[in-house]
Amino acid sequence: MKTAEEMVKAIRDWVNRLIKKSGEEMGKQIETLVKEVDPDTILRKTGDASKVITTFSMHRSMVLPESGESLDITIGKIMKWLDVFDGGVAVSGSYKDLWDRPVKAEFKADIRAIDAAEVIPLVDFAGSEILAERVLSDIALIYGAGGLVTAAKEGTTDFVRIYLAYRKEPDSATNVGGGWTLVQLGSLGSTARWSLAVKLTTASSYRQSVTLNVPKGSWAEVNILSLPRYEFEN
Repeated sequence: MKTAEEMVKAIRDWVNRLIKKSGEEMGKQIETLVKEVDPDTILRKTGDASKVITTFSMHRSMVLPESGESLDITIGKIMKWLDVFDGGVAVSGSYKDLWDRPVKAEFKADIRAIDAAEVIPLVDFAGSEILAERVLSDIALIYGAGGLVTAAKEGTTDFVRIYLAYRKEPDSATNVGGGWTLVQLGSLGSTARWSLAVKLTTASSYRQSVTLNVPKGSWAEVNILSLPRYEFEN
């Protein structure tokens, strides 16, 4: 039978072996950790993250970053917003990059009808805008001037005219009765150098054409000023 001293020694030896074995295993783990982890790249709650490298792609839609999402998703969302802003007024600071700016539309505004009358469509029979819809808005002022023109010369301005154009809402049940309405606000000059016309189709009165007409022997320069429509809440 072992004495108490021998039992204590046996326990001490077992503990020493356990400590040695644990130390060896811990050492191997630390050695592996040192090989696989660069201490300079470890992120802490506070510290310098300027050298961190991440891979990301542009997000598919314009949504704001959210707390708790991964860094690649956040950067992808930011890139989507920057891509939308690129080239627009937010970057250029230019008035011409505004969508609803009150400027003349992209159509042949300077017309010289020397040999024959000119008919410039603003809206076609199908109801689709030939002018950009953001320019020919629900309410617009269409104004311009004109004069005599020949192959040899362009005469001085002898005619001015202005229209108010607004889009009427169709009947909600039949979808008819809407479309463009023109109100001539006034004109000056004995010879009409240009005019606007609205023609409704017989099938459905909300489908129509709106044209700018310049008679033979006249020149005209016509502009469109888009006006806002305000909605008031009760």
